[in-house]
Amino acid sequence: MTGKQRVHKAIKKETSDRLPCFYRGKEPHPVLVRKAFGYNSIYEIVDISPFIKLQPPKNFEPVEKNEIVYDEFGVGRKKYGFNMEIVDFPLADVNDPRALDDLNWPDPKDKSRYANMRKQALYWQAKGKAVAAFAAPGNSVAIFEPAWYMTGMEKLLTDMYINQAFVAALLDKHLSLLFDFWEMVLQEIGDILDLACIGDDLGSQGDMLISPQLYRDFIKPRHKTLIDYIKTKTNAFIFYHSCGNIVKIINDLIEIGVDVLDPIQPKAMDTKLLKENFGNRICFIGGVDEQYTLPFGSSGEVRNEVKLRFQELGKNGGFIIGPAHWIQPDTPDENIITMYDEIMACIYNRQ
Repeated sequence: MTGKQRVHKAIKKETSDRLPCFYRGKEPHPVLVRKAFGYNSIYEIVDISPFIKLQPPKNFEPVEKNEIVYDEFGVGRKKYGFNMEIVDFPLADVNDPRALDDLNWPDPKDKSRYANMRKQALYWQAKGKAVAAFAAPGNSVAIFEPAWYMTGMEKLLTDMYINQAFVAALLDKHLSLLFDFWEMVLQEIGDILDLACIGDDLGSQGDMLISPQLYRDFIKPRHKTLIDYIKTKTNAFIFYHSCGNIVKIINDLIEIGVDVLDPIQPKAMDTKLLKENFGNRICFIGGVDEQYTLPFGSSGEVRNEVKLRFQELGKNGGFIIGPAHWIQPDTPDENIITMYDEIMACIYNRQ
């Protein structure tokens, strides 16, 4: 059975020859991977391709001022530690919806963004992998996140109460851009794609960033419109990413057509309860803790974490195991190798 077939069966809540797995983030040294598994890359042993993304357009160069780098939306980021954090919000002082028309928005029709997408997709398809792709520039994959990247979180949340016309116009602008980005991506790889990846981070560690009602008023209808649009263009499953605890809206996501929920952070949501309450209606992906266990845990803790996710999420389909978020640079290579060694042990009962 191929990785693609395993992934499809998992999403359909069917059992297959084994539980599918995936990878994302920093890769361990090829020598360690080869010694452990006989390959140079972790991606050779998992079932999903690396996430295929847009390239920066040839006609755009990020602007850097005072160590702040500005992207296509005019959002300014500065490097802190391993990450680029937003420090300059171009719409921080804008309140008139009409002002949005005067901005220099990214051009989704620039074909240089999509160069080599089909080549990458065909390469991984030939290896039997399920093909996964995003269709948005930079770090913006849906509508809520890129909106607050431009306004600042406090302003966007406040405007949901006091300036709803501005919020609606901004969200609609990002939705319109996504239609165009997805149209171009699906022209390239819609016939190959298995996972159409969208997302908005809507959860904190303990609860929603916004109330479920605000999600239903502002975000959900637009998410549904985007998902409906994608599904008219491809047979791919809808993969939705949100960090944090979003239990309160999982039923909403299922209702609007989300097939796969990512990343299932076990320190934010109870994986046993997730399986009990939603496991027959949506597929979970991720589950192996990247907040403590992978970067700081012992080898034994990593192995126990993997076993626990198999026990709590791995029965009767509906689960694709892997890291609960992108593997960060501070994660020891040895723990990554141990995670996949234990995944293989659980898959093939090498206990």
